[in-house]
Amino acid sequence: MNKAGVRAYLFAVGSLWPLLSYLTLAVSFYQAKVNKKNVSPVVIPLLGPLLIDAALLMRHAPPYWLALPWVLDPGTWFALPPLIKAFWSDSVFNRLALYEAPGAPRSVALTLQKDKEYLLNFRWTRSPGELGLLQVNDLGTYRLEGTPDSDGCRLFLTSHLNITRELVVEGGRLKVVSEDEGFGEERSVKGISFVRKDGRK
Repeated sequence: MNKAGVRAYLFAVGSLWPLLSYLTLAVSFYQAKVNKKNVSPVVIPLLGPLLIDAALLMRHAPPYWLALPWVLDPGTWFALPPLIKAFWSDSVFNRLALYEAPGAPRSVALTLQKDKEYLLNFRWTRSPGELGLLQVNDLGTYRLEGTPDSDGCRLFLTSHLNITRELVVEGGRLKVVSEDEGFGEERSVKGISFVRKDGRK
């Protein structure tokens, strides 16, 4: 296949996914308005615009043409807001506090976000050839009782599995005082003491 054929193939296959999204959106709208039924559209994000942009790059199209497939792609409309939310949620701009409990072979980091969500990140250091987990994340929401970082302040973590942990600030350290059963040995934080690592004690 020559270069022109490759461009045509990429453009045709890339256009298929946005067209499918438009078609299923039309069907979903029709079913909702006429038949009062809730039918979810099928939207495929990213793939269509990527293939079309590849075809445009092969034609040396102006840079502003590369944005057009993304603007016209329904999959991008659906995918972009959750991606932006995820980026914001994990960004340093949304971080309230970062605590760490280094150790070997496992270290644990606890991040509290301003939107009342938390992230517990577990990391393992393995020897070459050693089998086992390298990283596990635990996500959920948190509730504070008291002034953050002051002795006696209590922090309650509730995972998305509705399993809870309770921590308390003692002597400038965040200590785990209770933990529900159900986390498993890999994600247990019993007996762990965290130190704040984002510029404040």
